[in-house]
Amino acid sequence: MNKIILMLRDIIIAGEAKPGFIVGHSISIEDATAAYREFSQRAEGYTKVAIKYEY
Repeated sequence: MNKIILMLRDIIIAGEAKPGFIVGHSISIEDATAAYREFSQRAEGYTKVAIKYEY
């Protein structure tokens, strides 16, 4: 991973930054197609979408 990404990850984990307010929706990978459709139509709240992956 890039050093900046690792640094940002550590800041978030430490609770020093809370980027969650940027994300408008949090979806599962199964909902990605529908969410992209909303995003491409510029639907309200679909500026940043986080996709949750199950491992």
